[in-house]
Amino acid sequence: MRVCFIGRYYHEYITAPIKYSRALRSYVNADDVETIFITYFFDCRNFLKKLLGNEILERGVVKCGILRIVLKLLKCKIELVHFTTLERFEIPLFIISKLMGVKVISTLHGLFYAETEYDKTYGRLKDLLLERIAVRFSDLLLIYSQYQAERLTGKYKIRRAKIRFIYNGVESASRIDEKQIFEDALRILFYKGFGDNDRGLNQLIGMLEGIRGAQLLLRALGGAERRTVQKTKNLIIVYESFIQGKELNDLFKETHVVIKMPFFETFSTFTLEAMSYGVTPVVPDFIGVSRYITNGKNGLKYHADRLNELREIIKKIADGNYNLNELSANAADTARRLTWENMAAQTKEFYEEII
Repeated sequence: MRVCFIGRYYHEYITAPIKYSRALRSYVNADDVETIFITYFFDCRNFLKKLLGNEILERGVVKCGILRIVLKLLKCKIELVHFTTLERFEIPLFIISKLMGVKVISTLHGLFYAETEYDKTYGRLKDLLLERIAVRFSDLLLIYSQYQAERLTGKYKIRRAKIRFIYNGVESASRIDEKQIFEDALRILFYKGFGDNDRGLNQLIGMLEGIRGAQLLLRALGGAERRTVQKTKNLIIVYESFIQGKELNDLFKETHVVIKMPFFETFSTFTLEAMSYGVTPVVPDFIGVSRYITNGKNGLKYHADRLNELREIIKKIADGNYNLNELSANAADTARRLTWENMAAQTKEFYEEII
């Protein structure tokens, strides 16, 4: 089987889609599968290079212009193209791949029409065109949650038989043995990410301000710079700049709970990575990672449209009504199964379905 991955492979920040692309390239290779990963000259202004450029980045990974990609598909006799991230340069490649008789799979890390609902820019129109073409010309669509499936089928009127569910993984097995114990305060982690949208951070702060009788330390990750605010007598907020690698892993080690507000997200790799360090997840029921959480066993779930449930969960955690040690251990066990290697093995099975 000859498989060509096309998408984004490098970025200033190692985002979940980048981790996904790299994991497929690393783990799908086998005796019966030949792979090549092709990425694009995203930041280049040279027209000829964007058309005909060809650079070897590392073994099995190349950066090519549009025409050069088509030539490689022909030369390598590719049987299946997997678009690992949706990028605008791929629009003609979907059509060309189908004309060549190549099977096509696309991974949808989000939904452009839902995430850019209020954005009226020209860029949004191109993204919507890309998404529509990907949905139409793909033989299989890989997505993360039932909620994403419902919105996708409702918008584009596609058959459910075209959809497969996947997950983003963690790099290695559980690291709960590295967890540090802190009893000075309940340590809560929240991922704000980039951009102006606070992803529900202010709502969460409002809930925490109402907690009495417990010391709370909230780490909000994704701010412009690090600063500490004593919000109330019981609540300290530390706004962290964006961190990754060892610095992020060290933060996981000293965190008790990671909370997701009901902001649209397909999976939340950040939550799963935290779970691998024994951090107890509190998540809305519609995101992909919630499919692997049994309420009260390896984490806590709430209905996205019932914020009072989340408020009650936070209060019970602060009052010590949950056994966080047990939840922590079970969360780490769950993450142990959801590795990138296992995800790649599942994806290979999808390839075999259509080849």
